[in-house]
Amino acid sequence: MNSFLHASYKFNGYFVILLLILSFQSLSQSTEKVADTTTKSTSQKHTSFDIQYGQRILQKSYLNGQLNSFGNFNFSDPISFIGISVTGAFAVGRRSSYGNTHYSGQMSYSLVIPREITINDTINGKLTGYNFGCSIWGFDVFPNVGAFDLMLDVGFNAGRLRIYGDTLIKQKNPYFAPAVSLTTRVSFGKFALHIRGSYDYDITKKNWRRTFFSRTEKVTISETKLSGIMIFAGIGYNIE
Repeated sequence: MNSFLHASYKFNGYFVILLLILSFQSLSQSTEKVADTTTKSTSQKHTSFDIQYGQRILQKSYLNGQLNSFGNFNFSDPISFIGISVTGAFAVGRRSSYGNTHYSGQMSYSLVIPREITINDTINGKLTGYNFGCSIWGFDVFPNVGAFDLMLDVGFNAGRLRIYGDTLIKQKNPYFAPAVSLTTRVSFGKFALHIRGSYDYDITKKNWRRTFFSRTEKVTISETKLSGIMIFAGIGYNIE
């Protein structure tokens, strides 16, 4: 059963990565059309495929302060991420004589870096999970500055936290959080550096629940709401 769950978890990750690759290929075909639009276009000039590292900082303290929050932050504490993203101009609507209609934003998939965690002061386990982020609308504040982008967008973050180890604490906390984000990106020829900050609000239930195939009794894990800010820094390769 554990091997099946592991395979299922890997399949979900591979599916999202495939989605990002397909988006990347589509964007590479449309980027040239973005450059040909008028100077009043609010979509930036480059689309990049990135590797990024990030941190989630919760609005409130949870799990006895073991998760980073506004009032209690330690760089080595959870929740931290490593992942990939596509940042740039996303095509929407039909193609016209003026090219595609585009909006600025990012699509990303990140894994939670596993960290040790203690539940009820006695049971040790590890915290892991994933996050999928997607912009649904946005614009570049400086569309006419070729090497610099300041992108403001709205979208969502979705994913889950998972605690594993002792069977008593093997539980998950899925979330869906509408988000507003601001991304600063500087391009150096074919390469780009970006910093992205988001505020999101978790609209799902706060309680932890057993994983799908688990049937054993569990201890109660204190409620956790994942509203807060996410900060990512990344390096990417531009497609002209």
